[in-house]
Amino acid sequence: MKLRDFFRLGIIVPALPNQIMDGQIIDAVPVMQNFQAIVDAVNANAQPLAGAVGTVPVYVPVVGGTANAITLTPVSPISSYAAGQTFTFIATAANTGATTINVSGLGARNLRYADGTAMSGGELQAGAPYIIEDNGAAYVLMNSAQATGLVPWTPTLSFGGASVGITYGLQSGISCKIGRIVFQAFAILLTNKGVSVGAMAVGGLPYIVNAGWQGNNAGPLVASNLTFPANSYNVFGYNLGTQTMSGLNIPSAGAFAQLTDANFANNTLIAGQAFYAV
Repeated sequence: MKLRDFFRLGIIVPALPNQIMDGQIIDAVPVMQNFQAIVDAVNANAQPLAGAVGTVPVYVPVVGGTANAITLTPVSPISSYAAGQTFTFIATAANTGATTINVSGLGARNLRYADGTAMSGGELQAGAPYIIEDNGAAYVLMNSAQATGLVPWTPTLSFGGASVGITYGLQSGISCKIGRIVFQAFAILLTNKGVSVGAMAVGGLPYIVNAGWQGNNAGPLVASNLTFPANSYNVFGYNLGTQTMSGLNIPSAGAFAQLTDANFANNTLIAGQAFYAV
């Protein structure tokens, strides 16, 4: 009988370097070579315990639930959650906000950034692989710096919080979220500015601006057919805790003022690009 057959290892162990048959007289060298080949093959094919602490991430092939409430079913189920358990899986949908992970039916756990912040949407993309690790209280997304790719959004314009009669020739927005930073660009062309009055705002940002974001003066506002005083320039700034931006006119001397409907015409074009934190 062959050594690999004696141990019933034919599925995972290939042909051994030395064929040793019953009754054959042979020294220890080829025997040890065969045993080493068996050890190497078993180690190469052995499956770690699901999510075992100190192992490489365990791939979970069965992903269910919804985009924001994911369920994972490891081949070897876990009996309880423990710090250090690590899994990798392929997302089936893009999340749109706060997200939970439920492994082996043990109950939903929050998915967080390393600093404990909840997901805000777009961290997971359909068809992309992700790694999560249990920190004892929640799952931490280990590859959170992955980009969402280009995500379109539709910018809107309002005056004094209203948009009565506004019509557009162009509403174009694009964004890319990397971790907690969103890079975005937009362009709006009016065909009618409508009848609403008051401070101008651009709405429709794809993610909520972090309420503690300090760099809220986002960048220059590019425009045509926009009326404003000579020797001044325009910028747009993020409104904290919202999905909107405001337009500001900054003179060479003196205080800045918000852009209003009075600065706009029926054919005004505005555009800009910048980044913000979520």
